[in-house]
Amino acid sequence: MTPSQFHELNGDAQMLEIFHHATELAVREDAKHRYHLYQLHDFYVDEIWHKEDCARLVIKTLTSVNSAMLLPYLDKIDVK
Repeated sequence: MTPSQFHELNGDAQMLEIFHHATELAVREDAKHRYHLYQLHDFYVDEIWHKEDCARLVIKTLTSVNSAMLLPYLDKIDVK
């Protein structure tokens, strides 16, 4: 699966793909949100949840360990 194919899935199918095929690498939080970073196939998935509403707000895919979007996680994971 590619990032484009993943984004073509509806929200429930994306969640199932993560549940069955992804490895969670890190979780971080701020006052309102919980952020989950997964490795899925050959790319990363950054999932943002609203803590109070238990609602998924955003899902992003990353294809490079050099992505600026990984910076908040780098102190929690060993990216090779």
